[in-house]
Amino acid sequence: MVLAVVSGTVLSHGTEIHVDAGNVVNASSPLIYGACIEDVNHEIYGGLYGQRLYGESFEEPAPPIRLAGWTTCGGDWLPAASSISTTANSGAKIVREQPPFLDGTLEFDIRFTGTTSSSNNAGALVRVRNPGTGADAFDGYEISLASNGTSILLGRHQQDWKLLKSAAVAVDSSQWQHLSVVLAGARIQVFLNAASSPAIDCVDAVGLPAGTLGLRTWGANAQFQNLKTSIGGHAEMHLFDGAPAANVSGQWDPVQTGGAQVKFSIDSSQSYNSGRSQCVEFVSGKGTAGVANQGLNRWGVAVKKGTTYVGRVYLRATGLHGEVTVSLQSLDGAKVYASQALSGVTGAWAKFPYTLVSNADDGLARFVISINSPGTLWIDQAVLMEPPTGRFQGLPVREDIANAMVAGKLSFLRYGGTAVNAPEYRWKKMTGDPDRRAQYQGHWHPYTSNGFGMIEFVAFCERAGIQAAFAINVEETPQDMADMIEYLNGDATSPCGSARAADGHPKPYGVKYIEIGNEEVIWGDVAADYDHYVQRFKLLAAAMRQKDPNLIFINAAWWRGNNTNCERVFKALNG
Repeated sequence: MVLAVVSGTVLSHGTEIHVDAGNVVNASSPLIYGACIEDVNHEIYGGLYGQRLYGESFEEPAPPIRLAGWTTCGGDWLPAASSISTTANSGAKIVREQPPFLDGTLEFDIRFTGTTSSSNNAGALVRVRNPGTGADAFDGYEISLASNGTSILLGRHQQDWKLLKSAAVAVDSSQWQHLSVVLAGARIQVFLNAASSPAIDCVDAVGLPAGTLGLRTWGANAQFQNLKTSIGGHAEMHLFDGAPAANVSGQWDPVQTGGAQVKFSIDSSQSYNSGRSQCVEFVSGKGTAGVANQGLNRWGVAVKKGTTYVGRVYLRATGLHGEVTVSLQSLDGAKVYASQALSGVTGAWAKFPYTLVSNADDGLARFVISINSPGTLWIDQAVLMEPPTGRFQGLPVREDIANAMVAGKLSFLRYGGTAVNAPEYRWKKMTGDPDRRAQYQGHWHPYTSNGFGMIEFVAFCERAGIQAAFAINVEETPQDMADMIEYLNGDATSPCGSARAADGHPKPYGVKYIEIGNEEVIWGDVAADYDHYVQRFKLLAAAMRQKDPNLIFINAAWWRGNNTNCERVFKALNG
């Protein structure tokens, strides 16, 4: 695309534009037309990434206990009578199912475990209405303590987030801290521990209506206890009673038919890949026992009549008297679209490949691994995708979607998203045998895989003729970043370049663009967080430039207009 000189003359009936197509004064970038793969290893399952199953390595813990009188909106919550704990999550919450209240007092104790930060927090919710799963999917007020004990936040949610007021504090967040919230019309006061004066005293002009209460975490491992309300002279201690669900990995569902007596468990002692495998014990009776997967977010495994799907699963067993069956079924299990029996399962882990040809169309199918006779079966690392003939140039990428991207003449493709910010997101976990790549604690789900990582991304871009740009975690070490550039762009005789050649790609990838971080300092306005990003950016960029001085780095700091912290970052990184 070129830009030509234009001129205009204002006429009585409008404007006349003159174009001098022969006088070219500038050219637009050939990379102006691009797209983004947002949150890799999450949103692309069953899409560009051909893997139809999600949670393939059974790392996720069993579903949370169903809490009597509470609605769970995401996350993992472990109750113990008057206390409850939760793991880090992007906005998981539990909401009390009781009549709403407008004015009164809410009290609770909170402490944090694991990694802490000024950017992560957890706390209580009041006047909650319209709750749902999602970071800001509710209306109400949030009162949170920073996980490192440096600040208290008061914010308003109306299916969004608005910080109303914050207060600097200094407490040991690993020890129990007591917070009290006093509601009186539009006035909200927040007290810390035994203080007689509020840390926050705010009058909200909006003044949210009556609602219930809840607990929430934002990126922090938190524990709560002694949750108590005092409303109109009536005090109530809120307990956390519940019943456990089937002990099946969180992205899978139990399958139990007929009169089969079955025990499900998650084994953390003898997995094939990473920390856990799924155990199914068929104790007695007749019927089937197993587990089912419905793909990402349980949206269904879409199958087409006559289409071949291939996969593999790692199995071992003791006392198993029959075969293991893998099948494609309707969501309710009433129809079987394809099945294959797997025999010869022993006490040692082994890979079992399979081929399934669907006899029907179904956009909401499920994939099932089952047994129908007594014995104990362990399952790990299950994969289902198109055969090589349905993949783009032999990559684990769906040919139909990849071809559509090429036909659309995309010139630039970014790989990033909040998944990149997960503490365990590291490039060196993305090489080698995909079935052996370590699972890690993710952002959108408790765990995620490295089946599709940076290497698969740059390989796809190379073969599709698209310029690649990917984001890295800012806490990678300088040495690992230097190794990454040598792996991607180094000569095949270099130590890391030879590893790339051993992985089947002797020629350097020639990566040019790298984004350092992803939407950094988006959640707060603490000067130290901005300074930390600048420090990490310069440190990693310098290490990578030593290996390839032609690299171009992308600043990932979140921009806020008229903000001196943002301005300082952009000036420090030269725009």
